[in-house]
Parts: sequence; structure tokens; C-alpha cells
Amino acid sequence: MTAEVSHSFLLDGAVEWSEIATALGDLRLEFDTEDMSLSFRMLDCHDQLLRKSGRVLLEFDDSLTMLAAGTPPQRQATAEAARFPADLPEGPVKRLTEKTFPLRCFLAMASGTLHRNSLRVVDDEAKTHLRGEILTVGSDAGHVTLVTLSPLRGYTRAPDRLGAALLAHGAGPLEAEHIFTTLAPNVPRYVAKPKMRFSGHETAFDVAVETIRNYIAVARANEAGVIGDHDTEFLHDYRVALRKVRSVLSLFKGVFGSVQTAELKAAFSDLMAPTGRVRDLDVYLMDRAGYDALVPEQLRPGLSVMFDAFAAERDGAQAKLVKHLKSKGYQKKISALEEQFAHPDGFVRGEAGGLSAEVYARKLVWKSYRKICKIAAHIGDDTVDEDVHELRIACKKFRYLLEFFAPLFPGKSAKRLIKRMKALQDTLGVFNDCSVQKDSLATFMSTHPAVTGARGLEAAQSIGALIAILDQRQRAERARVMTYFDQFNSAETRAEIKTLCQRKGAAA
Repeated sequence: MTAEVSHSFLLDGAVEWSEIATALGDLRLEFDTEDMSLSFRMLDCHDQLLRKSGRVLLEFDDSLTMLAAGTPPQRQATAEAARFPADLPEGPVKRLTEKTFPLRCFLAMASGTLHRNSLRVVDDEAKTHLRGEILTVGSDAGHVTLVTLSPLRGYTRAPDRLGAALLAHGAGPLEAEHIFTTLAPNVPRYVAKPKMRFSGHETAFDVAVETIRNYIAVARANEAGVIGDHDTEFLHDYRVALRKVRSVLSLFKGVFGSVQTAELKAAFSDLMAPTGRVRDLDVYLMDRAGYDALVPEQLRPGLSVMFDAFAAERDGAQAKLVKHLKSKGYQKKISALEEQFAHPDGFVRGEAGGLSAEVYARKLVWKSYRKICKIAAHIGDDTVDEDVHELRIACKKFRYLLEFFAPLFPGKSAKRLIKRMKALQDTLGVFNDCSVQKDSLATFMSTHPAVTGARGLEAAQSIGALIAILDQRQRAERARVMTYFDQFNSAETRAEIKTLCQRKGAAA
């Protein structure tokens, strides 16, 4: 019997303990406490990262209990107003969840009633050989029983016998997925990056439609979280999903008719436009500690003027965004797009729509790669910011193409190429962030009403210092761009891209 099976068990429904007790022979099963009936919540984040990692988090009796196969339960106190892992008191659950999803809030996946009891296995002299805990957890959808055994040193018969008896009554190892589907069968799995599977016979049109349909679904799965303002990642995922839809429309040239492509681009741009300012403010507010750390301590109070203004503006921008997402106009527009891609027969196909997806993909990827190389060849110490931004955008488009077409490429070639791009994209991202932030902070300093009076002067001095530091950081990142490009564009990478893109007649 493995350690996983012998220490934690999962059974459907309630357990007939009288039948299990008869299998213990000369040992006796006793229950130490009266059955406690408690309210519970099963918690996870929107990404369901605990579920994906094989863990179950239960909140009951003012405590949190983390369960996973093969390990003892981890417990700690909860806090009444704890929305995020950081809000919890110190303990093992806080450490694990803060590491797993620091930016995501807890959400209740299921709730209901939990019955808690503890057991002992004793001999004729009432000496304890084994201890255990029983949690019978029930929602409106179903019930499961979780049994955790805690063997005592020197005693092996009791855990072996009780474990065998539980197995004989249908027990299995603790499986998070089974618990989720029993207690919360109507909570779908959330995947921010849907993985597509193709047979190899698809056209470019098929891939474009399927990709857009999947990312519309991702955007819609985040609407309620954006409206509820649960955490900043709902809006982030919503925007990324719509950005990828727009990327497909831009990159898959000739797949849809030109008029329809223009109409679709405009429609998705209109959906995304009201989200921009809230996201910008979220990024500033989340990075407040980082901004404070960049300037001397005596200048930090001046930054508070700016962050207080951002927080107030964010409240108003969020209210407008909620009104937009709840509006009949928005709901009608996105529902119509959803329906359009669910039934794509009404689309006008462009001249490339009927091409083999595989051949089309290889041509697009090769063209995108060559564009990156062409832009990078002209970047040096004196290159204007716009050219560095152009390289960043070209790299992002290249990565998107690899992600969209990954199922069509052999093995893990696309994933390897994306991984090799990471350092280059990271430094290009920092460069771009510094540039955008410098411009935004300069605009704030010259136009915002908060930068007036005595406190306004204090704020202006702090913001000015911050802009100077961001400029230094941007210059440092510029110097790294070509170093990281050379690392990405190694002979090995060039050969792999060329081999991938020249298969089956793709032009090089």
C-alpha cells in the first residue's frame, strides 16, 4: 500500500462506519467527538490554480484547511476580511497561495455544510494505535467524504487494516478534480490561453475562426469579474483576449474579405477602448511600492499626491467601465460577434482563406521572423524610441503567431522558440514601460489639478525625480536590446526557424 493511499482517502457520499469497523479484527473503532456541523466554502482563484495543482482549500470554523494527496492537511487561521492571500495571517496556507497567485483574490467555488469528526483505532486495553479525521462535505450538487489518517509510530496494523477496509468500500486517493466536479459541477475550468487541436487538414480560415471564437469566450468569462472588481487580473485577461482577437484579424491577411476584416477590427477596437484607462491606473497602483523604492525617502510623500489622485480617478473610471459592460449596447455587440464566430458560414472568405493552415502558418511565421531581423539590424545606441517600439511589436506578433499555430508545428518547436524569446521580450517590455510611464508622468505633472499649491510643488519634485530615474532605466534597457536579440537569434534558433518554415513548400 503506497503512502498516498494509506494516509488520505476520498469516498463519494457518506460512509457506513459500522461496516468498516467489522474489518478491524481485534481492534476497535472509536469516535472522539460529537459530529460537528459547520458551514464551509471551497476556495480557489479564478484561474483555479489550486485545482490544477491537485489541491483543495476548505474554509470552515474560522480556519483554512489545504488538502492534497499524499500529504498531511495544512491548516491555519483565516481572517474575516481576507480577499487576497496577502490578507491572511501568517501560516502555511498563506505562504502557498501567496506564491501561487499573489495578484488573484479568493473566490468561492462551492459552499454548503461540512460535518467534522475525529476517529481513533484502539486495542482491548484502550491504547490508541491510530488517529484520523473525517470531513463529510456537501453542497447542493453532491457530497464527498475525506478521511485523513495519522499513523502513530510503532503501530502498522491499524492503518493497514483501516486503509484496506476503506478501499474495500470504494475509497480512492484524494483527487482534487473529483472533489471539484462533485461539489461544483457547474463551475467550468478557466483557461486564459486555450489550447487548440487540429487534425492537419484545416484551412487558414478554420484556424482564424477557431482562435477568435476561443478568445471571445475567454473575454466573456472575465466580464463578471471585471464588473465585480474582484481583482485586477480579470481586466488584464479580458484585454489580452481581445488583443489576441485583433492580432488574428491583423496578422491573418487575406483570410477574411477586406471589408469584413475592417468591420471586425473596428468592432473589437470599440469593445476594448473603454478598458484602457482603468488598466493603466491599475498598473500604477499595483507598482506603487516599486515607484516609492526608486526615489529617495524624502521624496516619497510627493508621490503620494499622485497615487491618491490615481486612486480617485480609478474609482470613476471603473464605474464608467462597469456601466459600459452592463449596457445593452455592449451586450448586444459582443453577443452578436460571439454568434457570428460560432456560425461562420456567413463570412466572406478572402483569397487566402482556403489555403492549408500549415502552409499558411509557415509563410506567416517566416515573414514575421525576417521582419524582426530587418528591424533589429538598424538598432543601435542612437536609434529613436519608435524603432525600438517597432521591434517590440514585431516580436509580440511573432510570438502570437507561434502560439496560434503551435498545434500545427512538430513536437514542441513553437514552445522552444517562445522560450528563447523571453529575455528579449522582457527587456523590450521594460523599455516600452519606461517610455510610456515617462510620457504619462510628464503629462500628469503638467496638466493634473493635483499638482498645484504647496503639495503640488512637492509632487512635481518627486515626479520629476522619478522621470529622471525611469529615463536612466530606459537607456540601460536599450543597451541590452541587441545583446538579448543576439542571444535569441543564435545559429541554433535561426536553423530551427528555417527548418520549421521551409517544410512542405513554405517560401524562405
